Amino acid sequence: MASRAVCRVESAVIRWCLPAVACAVVAMNTGPSIAGGAPLLRDVIDVGGRPYLRTVIRPLLSAAGDDDRSVYVRDGVCAYIAFAGHAPVQDDALLLRHFGPDMQPLHDDALVAVDPPNVYSAARGSGGTYVVWMPTAGYWQVMLSGIDVTGSPIIDPPATVAVMPEGFQAGYTSVAVGESGTFVAFGIRNVEGNTRQELHGRWLALNGGFLTPQFPVSTLAPHMSEGVYDSHVLGSGNALVLGSQGTRTWDSMRAWVKLLSPTGSVIRTVDLDSLPSEGGAILQRSGGLSVVYMRITSGYQRVATILRKLDFELNTVGPDVELPLQTGFWTSAPDGRIALAGVPNGALDIRVRLFDADGNAVSDWIDPAGPALAPPRKSQWGLTTQGVAYDADGTVWVAFESTEGGIRSYLSQLRPLPPGDLDGDGRLTNFDIDPFVLALTNREAYQAAFPHIPPEAIDILGDMNGDGVLTNFDIDPFVEALVNGP
Repeated sequence: MASRAVCRVESAVIRWCLPAVACAVVAMNTGPSIAGGAPLLRDVIDVGGRPYLRTVIRPLLSAAGDDDRSVYVRDGVCAYIAFAGHAPVQDDALLLRHFGPDMQPLHDDALVAVDPPNVYSAARGSGGTYVVWMPTAGYWQVMLSGIDVTGSPIIDPPATVAVMPEGFQAGYTSVAVGESGTFVAFGIRNVEGNTRQELHGRWLALNGGFLTPQFPVSTLAPHMSEGVYDSHVLGSGNALVLGSQGTRTWDSMRAWVKLLSPTGSVIRTVDLDSLPSEGGAILQRSGGLSVVYMRITSGYQRVATILRKLDFELNTVGPDVELPLQTGFWTSAPDGRIALAGVPNGALDIRVRLFDADGNAVSDWIDPAGPALAPPRKSQWGLTTQGVAYDADGTVWVAFESTEGGIRSYLSQLRPLPPGDLDGDGRLTNFDIDPFVLALTNREAYQAAFPHIPPEAIDILGDMNGDGVLTNFDIDPFVEALVNGP
């Protein structure tokens, strides 16, 4: 390296001197800095050989016994949605709150609806979060609301839309919300004395207006049944729907995925397996999508979880991958990295595991709550709940409940820390100079100043030259990363 930085410790002042640059004097701050007030837990853990900042908070101000919680994330902003008892309404309500990357709440609880909802879909768009749910008034209707990141309504009052005629059932339906001002809803109708089923869809605008008539997606032969497990609106305006169909015995069920145009026509149908199977989840991936589905037995026992990578025309990309056999929530980052939240065999409560875009595990099971709460902890396992979200920067958000002190909901963030981030705030900035020097010169004092960072993480965070330990040889690359970026 052509230039060297000189570090001098003078009393409680750190003085960094770069060649041809005036010395930067930074007052030493040895007290712990906790963003977002006083979280229940804030520590650093090892995830696949990389340090992650783990933070646990209570996400809602006003809810008691909130339930069916979900998280959706984009560009660092997480939307937390809960179905909750909310005084003084004294009835179930849908509450939403946005959090920034540092887990600071961006607004107070936003009341979305007071009609007991069954949340079917949500999307974190650039301007806010849109939520679609099925009201109790009728299974063929949906209600639509939107909340921006300040907590103000985008759609006020929520729109009530009769998507399908009467006679459509609630089970095995799906709604997908896009970011281009549209959403698509699917419903199944029993016909001919309940001996046959039809799957229909409809495109709508986010204000509830119809963009297409009701259109058929598939019509089954007598004594066949069908289920829709997930759907997704693509950036092209097409929609992807994942489901399964067969006779009303599990050994005949086969998983499929369909590509639909913005006018409702079926562009292509792909059968995912020749063995008994059912749909699971649609995951985003760079250059295409991935689908997760399950192989099953005639007794409806799940025997394998399969990852199939597809391009946007539903052509298979590479070989299938068998994932851990696990019931839970599958989600993905925009580049295809996958997060699974579930309760593995032998565990008392929820765990999270990370995979790369090819389905290879890159971590063991991670406890999102740590010592903050006593078991049992879990998330609500419902078709309408998305308990984990994976952002583009690798941050994982997990919504779960605990029965400790009554049923309460919690929000956990697992945030990767960059090398040199010795204050553990998720960013490499000038505020890391003090803790870097302190860790380099006096580890005891560093551990006292930053108790949420375990001793074994110090070398991982401070190692800038790749030799595995924090030494004086890390000073130059640390300054280089500060000046020019990591």
